[in-house]
Amino acid sequence: MKIIKHIYFQIKIIGLIALLICQNDKIYAQQNTEKQGLNALFQKDFTTAERIFKQLLASDSNNLTAHLGMSHVYYEQEQVLKQKQQYQVKYLNFESYFALLRKAYLHANRGAELFKQLSDSEKDKVKKMLNLTADAIQTQQKSKIPQEAYSLLTNAPYRLSYQKLYESNIYNRYTETDTLIALREALLQQCADFAKDYPTSPYLKNVKEYRREILRDYTNLLSLRQFGDRSGSTYEKFCHLITTDFDSTELKHIIPNFYGAEFGFNAKNYLSHPNFLKLQSLAKKYQVHVNQLLCELNLHHAGFGESKAQLYDDFIYTFAPQDIALVAVQKIAHQYIQQKNWEKAITIFEKYKSLFANTDLSKKYPNYSFVVNTKFDFDKMIALLSDKEEDRKLVNLGLGVNSKAKEYSPVLSLDGSTLYFARKGANTGEDIYAAEYQNETWQAAFPLSPKVNTKTHEVPLNLSSDGNTLFIYGNYTEIPEFFYVKEKFLGKGDLYFVEKKGVSSGQILWDRMQVLPEPINSPNYEAGFSMTTDGKAVFFSSDRKGGVGEYLPNYHPDFLYYHGSGEFNIDIYVCEKKENGWSEPINLGETINTPFAEMNPYLHPDGKTLYFCSDGHYGLGGYDIFMSKRLDENSWAKWSEPINLGKVINTPFNDNFFITADGSTALIATTQPTDNFGQSDIYQITVPEKARPEPVKLIKGKLLSPDRQVVKSLIRWEEVGNSKNNGIVQTKEDGEFSFLLKGRKKYIYYPESEQVFGSSVEVDLTAKNEKNTNLETNITVGTIDENKTNHLPFTLPTLHFDYNKAIIRSESFFDLDRLAVFLQKNPSAKLTIEGHTDSDGNDTFNLDLSKRRAEAVRQYLIDKNCKNTITAVGLGETKAKASNTSEQGKQQNRRVEFTIYF
Repeated sequence: MKIIKHIYFQIKIIGLIALLICQNDKIYAQQNTEKQGLNALFQKDFTTAERIFKQLLASDSNNLTAHLGMSHVYYEQEQVLKQKQQYQVKYLNFESYFALLRKAYLHANRGAELFKQLSDSEKDKVKKMLNLTADAIQTQQKSKIPQEAYSLLTNAPYRLSYQKLYESNIYNRYTETDTLIALREALLQQCADFAKDYPTSPYLKNVKEYRREILRDYTNLLSLRQFGDRSGSTYEKFCHLITTDFDSTELKHIIPNFYGAEFGFNAKNYLSHPNFLKLQSLAKKYQVHVNQLLCELNLHHAGFGESKAQLYDDFIYTFAPQDIALVAVQKIAHQYIQQKNWEKAITIFEKYKSLFANTDLSKKYPNYSFVVNTKFDFDKMIALLSDKEEDRKLVNLGLGVNSKAKEYSPVLSLDGSTLYFARKGANTGEDIYAAEYQNETWQAAFPLSPKVNTKTHEVPLNLSSDGNTLFIYGNYTEIPEFFYVKEKFLGKGDLYFVEKKGVSSGQILWDRMQVLPEPINSPNYEAGFSMTTDGKAVFFSSDRKGGVGEYLPNYHPDFLYYHGSGEFNIDIYVCEKKENGWSEPINLGETINTPFAEMNPYLHPDGKTLYFCSDGHYGLGGYDIFMSKRLDENSWAKWSEPINLGKVINTPFNDNFFITADGSTALIATTQPTDNFGQSDIYQITVPEKARPEPVKLIKGKLLSPDRQVVKSLIRWEEVGNSKNNGIVQTKEDGEFSFLLKGRKKYIYYPESEQVFGSSVEVDLTAKNEKNTNLETNITVGTIDENKTNHLPFTLPTLHFDYNKAIIRSESFFDLDRLAVFLQKNPSAKLTIEGHTDSDGNDTFNLDLSKRRAEAVRQYLIDKNCKNTITAVGLGETKAKASNTSEQGKQQNRRVEFTIYF
């Protein structure tokens, strides 16, 4: 037993010795690793040093050397980064710098705490190993880091006010506004984070003042209008900081100047207005100031959240049936519409519907004005949400059109071959790009030339029916190179146009920029544009006087918000072309326009169907797209009740669109969580049947002589049975022509000239299943020049006979009558008529048939009082134009040829 105990004791002693040896080895290994990390730090090998110190902290989170080492690593990394990017500070967001300093400070702070806990002898060892004084370990690093962060904030080039930055030309107002806004908003957050990261810093007071300097721009109406994003949402985005940093006296202008238009009061009467008194009462209930109450509602930025449910409910019951209460209802429903939780959204509108039944407040408050939306129909809104429509299937136009930047405002040529759109990237203005559709895909888009694109903002709005005139929203009066477009009548937003000169080396050549005249443009705000296909009328949006509702111009000088957004009362107008210019603008009336904003009018080529955006009619949120039909061709003020294009097309946000000429497809600019290339892409989507226009057909072709030479002439089209419905187009230099036919009707078109005669072409749009596709047909014509020289024979494809007979069918009479008129106008002209057949049947019969048919045509013309010399010849199958082995060839051989000569 003693022997066993002795052996057990020896084993215990050996184990203890082994443990001490291991611990000493571990301590030695740790000290050795610490020295390796410090050596890497001193040699500025920060990557290695960081790796070693992280390993040490993983095994011991209280390793003093590792904490101090990591603090120095992160600080030095920030210094290296700053040195590397010293010439890029103009566009730098310093968040990566602050992140490194934040981590450096946390490790320095922890290191100082651990050092403080050591005995004096242990402190001496650490000081010796690190070659640092106690003060350097405990305070110097901790004070150096906040000082560096403060220096970054102080020297940020975008810290100054917008006005100072633009006046000093540090930043370009037109091309760098978006970048500057983003940088300043990031700097605001960094100022706020400084107080959290360095709560004992002596620079806190100065940093708070920096934050106030930036926020002050967001409390100034003029600054928000001129230098911000103009929507005013920036104020509410930072209103919690603003109400913290500024006292109520400094913010006393906010209520009347920012919110006055929505509540019906102004700076002079708001203190006594019933709505302000209601705001005070509601604010008292929630124990906040009115500014804080409106900030918490945040109707113009963040909107509704579940934590605000009671506040929103109280607000709606307090202010219904006013428009601002309706805006709050829409904000609650917004989240459910975005989630496509249609049933929940419906319950929101049903809950508050009864509050908006009586919109007349004049009896209760005869001496005050209120904003009420009588256009919003709760029943239609609920029906819209209840509609069982198909899923929204967007098809991205691809990398040929879309990029990492923002693409929007699509404008498509009538034939669908050319797309114009706006693109806005980082540190650029808005430029216009074009893309061609070839081989079933959109080819790589290219920017238009400097004759169109500038350093400011250009957005395509519309394209003429022939594709040669591009209409643009721009700021050309601000550019010295465009001095010739300066006009006294131009204002806050203006409309221009430029004409295409041709194409060279794949690039579109453009003529000089031109401004649309008065009264289309004015000193007011104009945007959105659409020209009818015949060029006789133009549609546009404007905030000029004479609109529906109270005159509240866009970018109002006295108010920031209206109807839950930054847009004010904008209506759609039309001007008609007169002999001496354009008519005075005609407001489209209360069916289309509301006291709020109607934008982006587009009259479809059918001449009757109007598409437009509105935030005044019922909708899913933001600008919804609507469709209305013109009811009276003699009035621009009579329209059908607008139809919301529905959940398939519209979203809870501002929708930007273009309806293609065939009416079956819409191009939409939007942001999607998937299937996107950048911030905003252009997609195509099928238009619901109920929202489509009437049939239209784009007619294209070339006028050619029998030997395929280009012929120039007028082309006349007319409705069959109603010759008053007609039009004329001139062929281009290359003989091409194009025009649009519309409505469920039959049409016929043909060349019209004293030197040209050719067959007519019939187009039938009466069929209900008629597709709105393009029709491309070349017309071969007989011609005579000024010298009356001989020309090659031509045919009339419309000339038809009964089977195996010489009886002319009635559908042939129209062109034969035209030929008769042509001959009557040229009495000295001679005409040879040759009849031809295919090889089917007996040769003798074919020869005789061809003679009888040629003679039948001759006799028809003589009966129409043609005194010309007319010869009829039958050649049977002897002069075939094509092989008779195919039906197509036989059809070409069955013909009557005409030759005019003198």
